[in-house]
Amino acid sequence: MYFRAEKARMERKRITEATKGIGKPNVGGSFDLVDHDGNRFTDEDMKGKYALVSHTSFLQARCRPSFYRLISIARSIMIALYPSTYNEGM
Repeated sequence: MYFRAEKARMERKRITEATKGIGKPNVGGSFDLVDHDGNRFTDEDMKGKYALVSHTSFLQARCRPSFYRLISIARSIMIALYPSTYNEGM
């Protein structure tokens, strides 16, 4: 009886440690990036525009469903905004 209770407690502790966040996310503020063509992209380029931003870690499998949901939402937005030019094969 004790062994089963201790095993269950240790499993709960392991899950708690595995799913615990580290620190507080730094959201917002300026940024300076390079796009896939080598062009500079900063927060100034986004001023006055709508943006859908996702930070998804591919190292953790539990984040992947959120990423795929985000892709689905982005595709729906693109179809709504640009129905005549949106390529469904993308």
